[in-house]
Formats: sequence, C-alpha cells, structure tokens
Amino acid sequence: MRHRLPGYRRPRNIHPPRRPGRRSTRPTPGRTYLGNTVTDTSILAPAYLDARYGSAQADGIYPRTVRHFGGKTVLTEPPTRFVAISTGNLDGAVALGVVPVASTHNDSGGLVPDYLRATTRATVGDGIRTLDDMLDIGFRTAPDLDLIASLEPTLIIASFRGFGGREYAALSVSGPTVLPEGKGFNWKQDLLLLASAMGRTDRALDLLGRYSARTAEIAALYRAAGSPTISAVRFGPLGLETHGTWSFCGSVLSDFGALRPAAQSRHDNGTRRPVTQPIADLNADLLFYTRVDLATSVAAWAGAVDAGWNGLPVVAEGRAFEADAASWHGHAGILAAFCILDQVERAISTAS
Repeated sequence: MRHRLPGYRRPRNIHPPRRPGRRSTRPTPGRTYLGNTVTDTSILAPAYLDARYGSAQADGIYPRTVRHFGGKTVLTEPPTRFVAISTGNLDGAVALGVVPVASTHNDSGGLVPDYLRATTRATVGDGIRTLDDMLDIGFRTAPDLDLIASLEPTLIIASFRGFGGREYAALSVSGPTVLPEGKGFNWKQDLLLLASAMGRTDRALDLLGRYSARTAEIAALYRAAGSPTISAVRFGPLGLETHGTWSFCGSVLSDFGALRPAAQSRHDNGTRRPVTQPIADLNADLLFYTRVDLATSVAAWAGAVDAGWNGLPVVAEGRAFEADAASWHGHAGILAAFCILDQVERAISTAS
C-alpha cells in the first residue's frame, strides 16, 4: 500500500524509493510537494511509502505482515509493549499516540527531551503509560540487548541504517522487529512505515497533512520576509558541523523553500569542520545553532569564538539564534519538525 502526503503528486518515469543499497530517487523539478512548487526537488525528502514496504492490512487488523528494510515481520496482535531504538522512532511513536515501554537516548536531550513533554500520555490496555514510565535501554547506537529481551516486547522498531541493520537477528530473538530505513532525511517515509506496523496509518497521514499546511504557512512568511538565506550549525559530539540539505533539519528547511549558504547547499547530512578553519562561510541572513553539554561541543564553541564567531555579521547584528538541539539534530521525527518550523517562525518575526 502506497501512502502519499496530501498535495504530493508522484512524477512519472522515476524509480521508487531505494531498497537497501540502491540509490534514492526524488521528485522531478517543477512538481508540487507539500502544497508548494519547488524548483530543485533533488533536495526533498522521500514523501511516500513505496508499495514494497508496509502492510496490506487495514489499520486495526491483526495479524498483519509488515515488509520493511530488514525483511518481513508478522505481528499477531496490536503492539502494547513497544521498544523504540533510535530517537527518531521515539518521536514518531509519540506522535502516533504510543508511549514505548522503553527507548534509547542520545546526547541531544536525554531520554525525554523537553519538546516531547507536550505529549506525555498514551492508553495501554486498561492503564495509562507516560513518558516518565519509559525505561532507558542505553545509548541509541549500543542499547542493552539483555534488558530489551527481559521486557518481552511485542514490537521493536530500529533503524536499518543504524543499530537495527547491524543487530537485526539479535533483536528479532527478543520480539517482532521492524526496520524503517533510518537517517534523518527519510523521516516522513519512516513515519509511514512505523504507522503501518502499528496500524495507525490514518493518524500518520493526518499528521503529515497538518505538517503540509504548516510548511505552507511558513513558506508564505518566509517569502514575505524576502527569502533570507538560512545557515544551520551544530556544536555537538563531533565538534563543529554544518548541516546540508540531506540532513534532518535541512530537509525541513527545504520543505518551505529555504535558501541556504553555498557551503550548505550540498546533498549530505553533516560536515565536520576544524574549529581553527575560517568561519566566514557560516554567515547567512539567519543562523540557527545548537550546543550540547559535551566536552567536544564546548571545545568547538570556544574554537569558533576564537576563529571570529562574534564578528560574523549575522551574529553581530543579532540574527543568530540558539535553537533546540533535540529537535534540530537529535530526534528526526514529525514532532521535532514542527518545533523547527515554530523556531523559524519566531526568528523571522524577530529579525523582520
């Protein structure tokens, strides 16, 4: 079953999204995407779930067979004991109204980042589970397999391009395991696969429809402000990074037509930069940067200041905004995407 975002028309004569090891494909130029006309659609994230993936069963029907990037998994009942491996999958689950029994964490916001606190309850059988009830099963790249097995999960979601791809066999011993592709750029496609496994596709399509409407609002505001260039910078575990169009936050910026500095108009996830390198090419009309409480982040920040950060026109003129690290870089999901749009809206209004 193929699920498309509202307003999206699949172009002709292209291949569907990639299987593992295949080159991805993207809509052709001049097509309608998220309700907006986009010229360079090579920068846009996959917007639908190809027929090779997901379940043919309607929402709420079990047992259901789910085809995913790791293979095929049969779910015999609605997943009431769900384990999320990768922080983007946690975001997607919470957006769909499911609070996992356990989840991994990363270095950009702990187990439950602040932006997820707005959604804290989910019905589980006859009770209520909150985000505070979740167990921490470890860092997203190295979760505790023994602890996962002890939870007797009825569904495990992990990323094919992350831990799930490396340890699919081990995870499958603990419970039915479904692998979305992973990597932040694929977040819409992965939300639809997660929803298909949970029998909540209608809810996912509703969320993506609301996201489409929100990007249209931001696009109008952005154009009215003169279409300022936007720079995205992270001071994180790898030091100083800039994030291009195929990163998670870059894909959200592209969805409303954001123009990027030349050094960030590249099709990759993130580029690590020596802190001693001249930083003039970080400059833009608006700049969003994030920091985390790690020694590498602190050192990179100090290095950037020494290299002339405060002298950048965008910083000196008050158009640089410290953003939320968890939503911009830590959790590639639809709730994080909404947060990015909200922060962009506030920044445009402040800078105008």
